[in-house]
Amino acid sequence: MISRRFIRPTMKLLAVAVFAGSVAAVGQDAGTIDTNRLLSVEACLQLAEERASTLANARRDMEIAGARVRQARAQAMPSVKLSTSYTRLGEVQYAKFSEEAEAVPLGSENNYSASASLNQLLYAGGSLQAAREAAHIYHRMASLEAERVRLRLERDTRAGFYGIILAERAVAVREESVRNLENILKQVEDRVRSDAAPMYEELAARSRLANERPLLIAARKNLQAARLSFRSMLNIEGDFTLSESFNFTAETPDPDKMVREALIRRPDIKALVEARNLRSCALEVALGDYQPTVAAWAGYDGTSPGSVFNGGNEWNWTWKAGITASWSLFDGGLRGGAVKEKRLDLEKADENIRQAREAAELETRQACLAIDLAGESLKAAKEGVILADKTLEIAETRYKQGLGTFLDLSEANLAKSAAGLNVLQAMHDIAVALADLELATGGSSSAENKPSKEGDVK
Repeated sequence: MISRRFIRPTMKLLAVAVFAGSVAAVGQDAGTIDTNRLLSVEACLQLAEERASTLANARRDMEIAGARVRQARAQAMPSVKLSTSYTRLGEVQYAKFSEEAEAVPLGSENNYSASASLNQLLYAGGSLQAAREAAHIYHRMASLEAERVRLRLERDTRAGFYGIILAERAVAVREESVRNLENILKQVEDRVRSDAAPMYEELAARSRLANERPLLIAARKNLQAARLSFRSMLNIEGDFTLSESFNFTAETPDPDKMVREALIRRPDIKALVEARNLRSCALEVALGDYQPTVAAWAGYDGTSPGSVFNGGNEWNWTWKAGITASWSLFDGGLRGGAVKEKRLDLEKADENIRQAREAAELETRQACLAIDLAGESLKAAKEGVILADKTLEIAETRYKQGLGTFLDLSEANLAKSAAGLNVLQAMHDIAVALADLELATGGSSSAENKPSKEGDVK
């Protein structure tokens, strides 16, 4: 059984493990990644954060949420408006108030007016405060969504990175197998020419080699597909080379501790809690509709001299102020239906949180189990490599001495290739399981899962 420790150092150390002298691909300018050099997993993570469109859109959503906070805050602020007008009369009307009186003009050809108004909402039954709080909640939810997207992107980047490493090593194993079979074929041909082996052994050797080459072609195609997918995810232009390979083991973290971390740290659970708070604000807004709305207003108006409303020789300025109140007493049950809907939404939010916590626990325990199983598989696969190497060595010696058959030699070569691929697959599974655990726990920073020494699986 693999001993218990924790995660994050392993995620960093497994990226540093194999090729001595490998360096992270950092360009000449600070913070710039040169994709023409060797790319470490950390450099790829930096590229993902800089170039991934999903993360860019999540950050835009955060900016939109910030704008909504400002809009909600503005509702509590007074609104001030200024207005002016100009009227040109085609003909000025005159009026006489008696037969003896002189005609008086009703206005002038050019008429001007100006006004300023101020409005302030004083009370809205708590709806205004709930709307401001809802805007802040929306901003926090956008931030949590950006964090969730970042963690998913980090997981996919790590999985894609180690998927390429696995595909590269699988190609190397298949190429070595083809070379071994080509050497075996030469030995068989020499023995057939010297009448030390029947012709059917040469035919069998050619058949075995022919069957191995399509596997090599398939491995190369898988590598190309993995590289294309990785290039698309990180928006990498041109070719690139990865700097690490597999050469690590991992230790299983404590599932119970990881579950506790997940329930505290996961951004999707936090977002659901904020969503519940948002529905609570919506309920407050609905209840606020039962309350009156009170607002204060003030105005300052002026008219130019000689206008209809100003017969003097100077501008006439007046001010006014007041308070307005409105209260809806009956709406046919409209508000009652809205309140019931918001309360049911609140109950649904509670259920969503419960389900998310259960899913988080399941995903975390599955990731811990996957690390454990991959570690056991790696231990068994390494033992299989040792046995396969020894078997192939014995089979080659026996065949050269004429004591073994081509079938023994071919089967030993096949067993060696399979054992090598099993080791690579187990190491890849550990890397992906660690990335899955990092995602499942919400990027736990308290992890201490360290890789043990090469070949030492505890």
